[in-house]
Amino acid sequence: MQVRRGGTHITRRPVWAGSVRTGDAAEADFVRAIDTNQRKRLSRACYLAFERGRELAAQKRQGRELTAQEEQLTLFTRSCRDMMLKILDDLHYRKGWCNPSYETLMRWTGLARRAVHYCINRLKSLGVLEWIRRYDYSSDSEFGARSEQTSNLYRCQLPDWLAKMVGLFAPVPADEEQRRADALEQNAAMLASVGAVERRHMMPEDKGLRAALILAGERAAQRQSSELPTRECNQCTPPHAYFHFNKVERGSCPGRATCKP
Repeated sequence: MQVRRGGTHITRRPVWAGSVRTGDAAEADFVRAIDTNQRKRLSRACYLAFERGRELAAQKRQGRELTAQEEQLTLFTRSCRDMMLKILDDLHYRKGWCNPSYETLMRWTGLARRAVHYCINRLKSLGVLEWIRRYDYSSDSEFGARSEQTSNLYRCQLPDWLAKMVGLFAPVPADEEQRRADALEQNAAMLASVGAVERRHMMPEDKGLRAALILAGERAAQRQSSELPTRECNQCTPPHAYFHFNKVERGSCPGRATCKP
């Protein structure tokens, strides 16, 4: 459940528009845990990005014209690096449920509130940090229903452009990418062959993997529909498997168009 419009509630405290209610499904879908290897890679990227940003800033002072992405990297300060490292530690320890308040971030880093605000917005503009706003909803017989803004929920990632700039980008080989695509289509065909109830229990919990399976099924269905006229002319060719995911299953992956396995 999202608040469509911001406003002052019975607590006399404003709630941001677009905030997600704590405990809602949208909150759980946003969570993205990181393992030890991902944490190490992201931490190394932070150190490399900071050093690369200092080098680019020195080159700019010497008269070199920087690209837009290089300009962005020069704003990755030591405070941004330290903030990101603290968030990564908490993200790894809490299995993706990283929701520190501004006061907690201030205590972790020793920064003022304004500096904390600058750092997390700078990290967001670089594409390494994302968050959703949240609110608590409660009701009782004395005060009735009321909502109150609470801390944000954060997650981290390493965009490709930044990984290339700091030397950590490792593209997937073409044959491995094709093998993964074929495996996803096979799994999608298996899921499409069972009933809706059984398929719901067999679908993976990971939101990105669910989205990848649905996309693989849709790609296979489109390819098969284009091949259907030629197959109908050959009676010895077995029919294609029927790929079908209902609207509820598609709706379970709201970001499926941009998700990757």
